[in-house]
Amino acid sequence: MNYANDLNIAYIIGKKIRVFLLRRVRVDKMKLSASRLKDISPSLIRRLFDLAQGVEGIISLGIGEPDFNTPDHIKEAAKQSLDENFTHYTPVPGTIELRQAISNYLSEEYGLDYNPESEIVLTCGATEALHDITLAYVNPGDEVLVPDPGFLGYPEYVKLAGGKPIGYPCPEKNGFQPDLEALNELITKRTVLIVLNSPCNPTGIAFERKILQGIAEIAVDNDLYIASDEVYEKLIYDVEHIPIATLGVTDRTILVNGFSKTFAMTGWRLGYICGSAEVVKAVNLAHMFTTVTTPSIAQKAAFAALRGPKESIDEMRNEYKTRRDFIVKELNNIDNISCVTPNGAFYAFPNISAFGKTSVDFSEHLIQKAKVVTVPGIAFGNLGEGYVRMSYATQRENLKEAIRRIKEVISA
Repeated sequence: MNYANDLNIAYIIGKKIRVFLLRRVRVDKMKLSASRLKDISPSLIRRLFDLAQGVEGIISLGIGEPDFNTPDHIKEAAKQSLDENFTHYTPVPGTIELRQAISNYLSEEYGLDYNPESEIVLTCGATEALHDITLAYVNPGDEVLVPDPGFLGYPEYVKLAGGKPIGYPCPEKNGFQPDLEALNELITKRTVLIVLNSPCNPTGIAFERKILQGIAEIAVDNDLYIASDEVYEKLIYDVEHIPIATLGVTDRTILVNGFSKTFAMTGWRLGYICGSAEVVKAVNLAHMFTTVTTPSIAQKAAFAALRGPKESIDEMRNEYKTRRDFIVKELNNIDNISCVTPNGAFYAFPNISAFGKTSVDFSEHLIQKAKVVTVPGIAFGNLGEGYVRMSYATQRENLKEAIRRIKEVISA
């Protein structure tokens, strides 16, 4: 072993951690002008990603974005839009041609009927969509049910709107499916919204039909809206994707989707919201005074994505399935690690609780000793403690080397 090199790496990462903590202390001592920011937590994903920058030979299983490039026909459409000087503002909810293409897509795929004139609005990614929804429907003191473990952004959007996020359990003993009884018991007179994400980040689990039907019934019984984040709809294996809006709750479902995952278009920043005309009118008002409109060039590219060839989706999904099978098998062959097989997205969520370390300590240990970046499970909610998220949206060679290093460090 090269102890000098190990010590150098440990020194670099230790120095970065100290700088990070010092900056946090300075920020904490500053008087923030807006009290709404005092409870907002910086992203642990970005923190660890930043710590790993500059460390030679690092392998990142941290950031959740496709490692594929945007298909050529989509890029060509963007280039053409530039040549045609399609570089000005579009209507606030987006071009009618793209909204019509989204309407056609959802009708053909799932039998959903959304009026492109009044029931669809384009946003700067699904993240803005969820932010706009909470701004439109959450008042100070309102409660929003979010999955635990679940995407780390959901609670923060609620807090920014002055609301209170309440985690509903999706425990491993349920196969990371929501516990419907527990979810129902969490509802109070202040509850206004249920957020769901299927397939789910970080667990990679697609919710079963009976679970989705149960959530739909709970929403009806309690007169609640459902914000359904479906950005991983096409990255799904062995099962079918079921939009909850198809289960008799179209009128109270706010469907959120985007182009980032399905078409490898993360940097294009384009998502969309579908819902009743009343819902879209409200979220469009929030959208209007958040980003005004989405990039015109990205809208042309997205139109080409929906109307053009789809072979790239199948190729990407098949490759992810191969990687999933590899990483889950290898993780389950490591002493004291177990991993439920995900059936969607591109994440594995192994249980590392047997090591007796917090998920943050375990992740930092892997960075220092194995030079492998993972995300602590606690970033995704209280029930994420004892797990780490590993993204297999990276080349097979990287996955193999990362697993080799992890095995070596754990055996040591």
